[in-house]
Amino acid sequence: TGLAIAINTTMYSVLDALINPKMDMREPERLLGFGYFGDMKQLVPQAEKNEMIRGLSFHEGVTGSRMANERVVEANGVLLPVTVLSVPSNYFHVLGLRPNAGRLLTAVDQAERPIVISRRLWKQLFPDDAFSPRKLVVQGTRRVVVGLLGAAALPGRSTDIWQIASPEELDLTSLGLARLKPGVA
Repeated sequence: TGLAIAINTTMYSVLDALINPKMDMREPERLLGFGYFGDMKQLVPQAEKNEMIRGLSFHEGVTGSRMANERVVEANGVLLPVTVLSVPSNYFHVLGLRPNAGRLLTAVDQAERPIVISRRLWKQLFPDDAFSPRKLVVQGTRRVVVGLLGAAALPGRSTDIWQIASPEELDLTSLGLARLKPGVA
């Protein structure tokens, strides 16, 4: 019976790792996803909605993302369809994400427009290479890869590329994420 229990435990551990991939994220239980509803005619400017959300007292940081766009990436003569997510500069900090290699994006990156890509995409494009900053062409624009994230940075999302959103792209009301203050349920 001991052997059967060990095999059963191993099988369920492997299955759990496949279904619920480990996120390299600080305290994921303190993250809250939210949306803003009620302004269907868009009478309140988006910038005012964003400021109202930032001013709420239950969080220590709030971020969002712009809907993912399908794009084409080119590297070494290979063209691949990818999913690109535009995020504000505090996105990775609020989520508590850590890179698998390299670094993540920050506010300093607004002008340069570097990107972070998934480890899965890196292995597709450069199967035999260890990470080092590389140039990729994303939808006709040359971009520098500065870091790698695990395949499932957020459950349910299969993002290939993360880039810094311009301030006018940011909409905290549709895909908002907040890091709750300690002790807030």
